[in-house]
Amino acid sequence: MKAAVPTRYGPPDVVRVVDVPMPTPTDNEVLVKVHATTVNRTDCGFRGAKPFFVRVLTGLVRPRVKILGNEFAGQVEALGPGATSFAVGDRVFGYDDSVCGAHAQYLTIREAAQNPFLALITPALPGKSVLFGFPRHDQAMMNYFKDLMDSGLFRPVIDRSYPLKEIVDAYRYVETGQKIGNVVIIVEHGD
Repeated sequence: MKAAVPTRYGPPDVVRVVDVPMPTPTDNEVLVKVHATTVNRTDCGFRGAKPFFVRVLTGLVRPRVKILGNEFAGQVEALGPGATSFAVGDRVFGYDDSVCGAHAQYLTIREAAQNPFLALITPALPGKSVLFGFPRHDQAMMNYFKDLMDSGLFRPVIDRSYPLKEIVDAYRYVETGQKIGNVVIIVEHGD
């Protein structure tokens, strides 16, 4: 699979789109075929190790995190053992600030990790519906947010979009400080 991988800490040019092994879902995880992700200031900070103390989280000398990105929209491709909240084919979006990996064609994520408040890109993808688990929220709350999105009352602000192969340009743009909405990365699969 293709993924945007920082080769070292540094400017946007340290990111390369390369082939990496596809992840396999483990207990209570789902494999998501990523259709869209974002580049945000957190990704830029982790990639550049700025501020310097972020290296405590990401690796002192070189990045431990091989694939950045924590916001995603896509489709469930496979379920790990014990994953019961989703079915293969469900359209999902989410955010997980404890695990990266969304700057790739596929990612694995724990069922309960999705956070709908920061994943703002699914409504921009034609024909996508939203199904997701909430970590400390009930079914009524989930339906409330889904209804807002389906009704059109919730509209994400999208500044620009780039294909995955141009993610370096997206990083450059985010670092200008001029972005006024989400910078969306469209992940192509060639199928």
